[in-house]
Amino acid sequence: MVCRNKPRSSHGSSKPSLNPTKGPTENPTDLPTDLPSLTPTELYPKCDAKDDIDWYHIGEKVMGNGVCNNYAPYNTEDCGYDGGDCVEFNEDYPNCDAKNGWLVGNGECFNKVPYNTEECGWDGGDCEEFNRLYPNCDAVTAENLGNGYCNNYGLANTAECGWDGGDCNDFNSNYPDCDAENPWIIGNGFCDNYAPYNTAECGYDGGDCPTPKPSSRPSLKPTSSSKPSLKLPSSVS
Repeated sequence: MVCRNKPRSSHGSSKPSLNPTKGPTENPTDLPTDLPSLTPTELYPKCDAKDDIDWYHIGEKVMGNGVCNNYAPYNTEDCGYDGGDCVEFNEDYPNCDAKNGWLVGNGECFNKVPYNTEECGWDGGDCEEFNRLYPNCDAVTAENLGNGYCNNYGLANTAECGWDGGDCNDFNSNYPDCDAENPWIIGNGFCDNYAPYNTAECGYDGGDCPTPKPSSRPSLKPTSSSKPSLKLPSSVS
């Protein structure tokens, strides 16, 4: 006679999740479906967050959604430090005033005060290499520097920012007076027939647009043959 082990109950001694739709589980159908979900008002009765719907992610809750909103009333004791989202942020950066705490340490340097400051850990470490290479660069979108595309706008194409991290070196050499914001479309094989691309300063879109030929204006002076004769015929007396 073969004995089989009795299947282990998924309930056991562990408490079921209060939110059956979230979190890994071996068999979600075994979870009870009649448990009430607590609202932020019920979880944090002293929290003064009137509107806890995230304006960026419509329909999602702000508190406890995994994103630290580092501003009042969310990141306060009464609101559970944004439903727990800001606990680690507060421990790491107690003096950081960056409202969008989720941008700190997200892998992209946000070169703007208060993010790229000592209080915010130089954007959670994201701006350390940028600060070393370009200590006087004020370009906000630091991740665009050296990405292979010349950004000829803002403060990227400046000496302080290494001419967009070197991306604009050739452009500046070939078209020193060109004001096109997206130089990477110059000379791409398609004629952008509008200013400032199709101009002499931008090399007529880097050669993509035909170079205009000098126009030869017709003379407005009538030729001698076109003048009517005022001399009467000899037969007329």
